[in-house]
Amino acid sequence: MVIFGTGYHGRQAYRVCIDNKIKVTAFIDNDKKKISKKIFGTNILSANKVNEISNNENLILCGRNIKDQLKQLSSLANKKKIVIWGTSKLTPAKKKLTLREKKLLEMLTSVIDTLDKNKINYWVDRSGLISLIREDNLALLSDFDIAINFNDLKKVFKIFKSNNKFHVFKKKIVNNNKFKKIFIKSKGYSKSLEPAIIDFIFYINKKNKVFQYGNSLKNYNRAHFDYFDIKKYKNIKFKIPLKAENYLKKIYGTGWKKRPQFYENKLKKKIIYK
Repeated sequence: MVIFGTGYHGRQAYRVCIDNKIKVTAFIDNDKKKISKKIFGTNILSANKVNEISNNENLILCGRNIKDQLKQLSSLANKKKIVIWGTSKLTPAKKKLTLREKKLLEMLTSVIDTLDKNKINYWVDRSGLISLIREDNLALLSDFDIAINFNDLKKVFKIFKSNNKFHVFKKKIVNNNKFKKIFIKSKGYSKSLEPAIIDFIFYINKKNKVFQYGNSLKNYNRAHFDYFDIKKYKNIKFKIPLKAENYLKKIYGTGWKKRPQFYENKLKKKIIYK
């Protein structure tokens, strides 16, 4: 197999292949900074070289950009090479999910305690919120989102530092000299298990709307955040928007309760970090 993309879903596809003793000969990617590098000891090639795939190799498409990838592959001579994997194929084994969730819960306990001690207003949002309301294993999705008011951005960057349980990553938007992105990863990144990730997202209040910082396409009625509720999961109390189901419907559409085979974010906006 050759895998298109080195992001979360591409890495999951790799693990499925390894677990099933399928050889992954290469990854292909559109990110020029990744070309000629390696992931899991496997070469990352330019997606422009897709026609060089040999006759005994198939190409796995997975994740959030399948439609765009299919358009890009329109010139592929042998389209029978393309294999599309959805969430049912990519979902890790129960044992792995349990271990990943354990690491995530350890981080969440520490993060929430730190936010409370520093009197920072926060709530569980998007991927974290949908997992809680669905009452899924919290490790099923790529990360766990915690939302914070933009006014506390500098404070959040200041109070979170790496410890013996997790790494803290701070990134900059290209051509901007200020930190704009922060997320936390559990230690122990490996071929067999994706690290647990907590992603901080920041919102700006403007009149009757709340905008995600860095992406004005993602905006919501401010009424969603006037009041909050508490959702308890495995002895941890999570702060969530009061009418969480209405909010999730706004983000993900009417079918939000069921985990889709393929997820496409209609409000996505490419933000390049370094």
